Parts: sequence; C-alpha cells; structure tokens
Amino acid sequence: MVDVIRKLCRQKKISLAKLERSCDIGSNTIHRWDDVSPSIDKVVRVANFFNVSVDYLLSRDAEEVLSPDETELILLYRQLNDDGKAMAREYIEYISSKDKYKKYNFTSELEA
Repeated sequence: MVDVIRKLCRQKKISLAKLERSCDIGSNTIHRWDDVSPSIDKVVRVANFFNVSVDYLLSRDAEEVLSPDETELILLYRQLNDDGKAMAREYIEYISSKDKYKKYNFTSELEA
C-alpha cells in the first residue's frame, strides 16, 4: 500500500510528510504502514485525499485497478448520451490504432 501511496504522491507532486499533514496523520506514520497495519479511518482519509478507492490503495498491483485518470474518463463517458458514447468509442479506437499514441510500441522495438 505504501508504494501505491508514494506513486500517487509523485503524481500529485507532494511529499509523504505533506500528505500526512493534509490528512491529519502523524509524522512518518504512512512510512510505517509497511510493517504495521494502519487504522481504516486513516486509510480512508488518504483515499479521499487522492480521490481513489481504498481498494486502489490496497492493491499490490495498481495496474489492475483503475487510476484516478481512468476513473475520471469513465465518469465523463457515463455522462454522454448514446450518440456521444458512439463518438467517444470511435475516437478512442482511431487513436488506439496509431502507434504514436500507444503506451508500448512493439513494432519499433522489434525493428531496433
């Protein structure tokens, strides 16, 4: 869980110490969560701060759980009517087909 929290802190460009102050958690408390189980209320405070679920924080493999950006995209998608959803899907399929927008470009890695 601490690794996921550190990742979120890096994304938000804040330190663990600032997070602890913002969540009214004692100094160096989160660092110790690798060894000592935290109270649920503190975990909830951290999850609320980052606008993620407790499940996300507890995930050992954060890739399996939606990131805050992915969650926001889903919420935006849900606001669309059927025509808007169809357009969003078409656009995503279009940009997904372009190598320059892909997270991993296997073609250019094989050619290198």
